[in-house]
Amino acid sequence: MSNPYDPNQQVNANFPVNPIPGQGAQPQYVIATTPKSKAIAAILALFLGGLGIHNFYIGRNLVGVLQLVFFLAGGLIVIPLIFVGGIGFLLPIAFWIWILVEFVLILLGVPPFDRDSRGLPLE
Repeated sequence: MSNPYDPNQQVNANFPVNPIPGQGAQPQYVIATTPKSKAIAAILALFLGGLGIHNFYIGRNLVGVLQLVFFLAGGLIVIPLIFVGGIGFLLPIAFWIWILVEFVLILLGVPPFDRDSRGLPLE
C-alpha cells in the first residue's frame, strides 16, 4: 500500500497537480458553489432589511455592517433628537428609504445587486 502523502509519489498524467515547487503532487480541487437566490435576497431585504441581512447574504458585508450599526445605534440617536430638535424622525425615514431602494434594486437586478460577492449572478 502506498503512502498518499508521499511527495515523491508518481502521479497520473491526466490528474492535475499543484505546480508550486517543493509541494509535491497535489490534486487541484474545484469548490462547487451554488448561486444565491434573488428571491431570498429580496425577502431578506423586505423583512430584515434594517439589520442588513440581505447584504450579508449576497456578500456585501461592509454595507451589511453599516446597516446593522445604524439600526442598533438609531434608537440612541433618534429618540433624543425627536424630543430636543423635533427633526429626529427624518433619520429613520431616510434609513428605511435606503432599505426600500435596495429591495427594489434586488428585484430589478440592477448592479451591484445582480451578483453576489463571488461575481455569480443571482438566480
